[in-house]
Amino acid sequence: MAPVPNIPDPIRERLLAQQRRLKFVRFSFAVTAVLAVAMMFGATAYQGLSPSFRVSGLAEASVAADGKLHGLLIDQSLDSGAANWDRGSFRFARIVDTDLQAGRQFDGVCESVVMLPERRALVLFAEQLVEFDLSGDVGPDWPRVVRSGSLGIAEADGSPHAAVVGGVTWLCWTTGNEVLVRPLNEPDVQPFSITRLERAGAALDLIADGAVLWLVTQERKTGTLTLHAFKPAIEVAAEQADLPHASSALIAAPEPPPAEPQARRRRATAEFVMRDNRVSSEVQMSSLAIVAGQPVVALTRRGTAKREWEFFRLQPPSEWIRLEQKPPALAQNPLGMGGFMSLTAAGNKLAAVYGDGGVVKLAIGTPAGGDFTWESRDLALEASHGLTPLLIWAGVLLVMLVLLAGQGVWLLLNRQQELDKTLAGILAASQKDGKPVPAKAAPKLFYANQLARGVALIVDLLATSPIIILLKQVYGYEWSQAYGFLYFGPIGGAGGNLLPVIQGSLVTLSVLAAYSLFCELMWGRTLGKALLHLRVVNADGEAPASWQIVVRNLVRIIELAHWTLLLIPLGLMMLTGKQQRLGDLLARTYVIVDVAPEEQADDIDIG
Repeated sequence: MAPVPNIPDPIRERLLAQQRRLKFVRFSFAVTAVLAVAMMFGATAYQGLSPSFRVSGLAEASVAADGKLHGLLIDQSLDSGAANWDRGSFRFARIVDTDLQAGRQFDGVCESVVMLPERRALVLFAEQLVEFDLSGDVGPDWPRVVRSGSLGIAEADGSPHAAVVGGVTWLCWTTGNEVLVRPLNEPDVQPFSITRLERAGAALDLIADGAVLWLVTQERKTGTLTLHAFKPAIEVAAEQADLPHASSALIAAPEPPPAEPQARRRRATAEFVMRDNRVSSEVQMSSLAIVAGQPVVALTRRGTAKREWEFFRLQPPSEWIRLEQKPPALAQNPLGMGGFMSLTAAGNKLAAVYGDGGVVKLAIGTPAGGDFTWESRDLALEASHGLTPLLIWAGVLLVMLVLLAGQGVWLLLNRQQELDKTLAGILAASQKDGKPVPAKAAPKLFYANQLARGVALIVDLLATSPIIILLKQVYGYEWSQAYGFLYFGPIGGAGGNLLPVIQGSLVTLSVLAAYSLFCELMWGRTLGKALLHLRVVNADGEAPASWQIVVRNLVRIIELAHWTLLLIPLGLMMLTGKQQRLGDLLARTYVIVDVAPEEQADDIDIG
């Protein structure tokens, strides 16, 4: 056995220092990657970092002789991180002037609130309802849930609203491009069509005033705001029973059987007081109140740099008068979400609860010469979540990502060259108590880099796309779900909902795994790898065993299930030096460039 060559001290020190630096940077790179992934998942699990937008309104209100407002406030906090603002929480609060007594908090975003007799409140969601008992003192268990159930409609975007007229609670909602109404507690009653919309979907607001229901529809596409007024009722329609008759005049008809009671069917109907009364167009948000039998609408328009509210009063029969006096304006919310307003009649006065997404104000409008004079005051509600927590989290994450990128670039620029590897092997042999350690002759392998493997993966995804198209047509999921693992953005994917994205991605990746298993078992490479001259081998440079191919392809399903998980194989490929992802490490396989060494560029070997 040949003696171990002596290495000059300067070269020895340089090699040892470089090895220490490589170990430290690789370790810090792994730690930084793990912390970055943990922060991303932590922000998803803890939604308190997302800015929230407060929307509050009065479910009922009255002004006492001393001028103080007495009422019931419903305070909602919407999560800006949710798709379509469909996640948040709400609570009830009793209000006397500006003093509030708030009850416990409930999850959900309610569409409307209806006050019932005996201090009950009905909260409507997209397809469900919950009834609360508001009697008793405000405490940790106030209000008490009385019942919950289904609205009897299957419209996730139906904008259900309800109001009480003549002791009957009437439900109004949209289905397709129609607005329907029927008694809430009688789903078997055939609904009545109030109006037809320009397009499917609209925002509704329903208010009862005496025996009349006032309905305002706001088209989501055009922003057209239209007012309707009608008196709802239920009518009983008789259906004629089929009577037997003689088939020929020459044959005597048999005696008819005793007449059975006629079938009777109940259906909703309406007597219109006002129909298709257009208020305005290009409306962004709106609120309706009926003060002394007179409609008042507050609205804000689309496309304005600063959200400003306009007030209109209906002058019979159909003239809308713009009011000049408005509640004191608030500063524009920095998120661009601010400017909500909710109007409620308080006797012959008008109560407006409004805010900028954080601060909430209450204003009382007193009729004066066809207009209103306003008195404004702040409500004692805590501020919503602003941008500060999100900015701090984003700043820390940005620093970590920059550090991660810097470490990755350093590892690429300071990878060991062939001479360094040889000297490192000699140094390792010389450190074994002066006894040489024979090195095993290893095959010369040129490991494929991340870019080549990424391009090969895209080609393989294209090769399996016909099967995905067929599955998509059969099961009806979206492209954003089938290829959600390619979407780099919010944790929940392009649709904002994580579970359908994961499910669709797993189907696509399972097809990809089956395709890769077959190709690598047969030829040692997939179509993508063949086009880039890549091949899967074991440590000896030979074709891997069947179990190795199975393991590496099954593990890839987990590695690619979501873009955040993709950071794990990318980090491992940079750390191992031989471009091995987790599946390769477990299966003890490598992806190499299958060309002769003399044809290969020097920088292919990243090991």
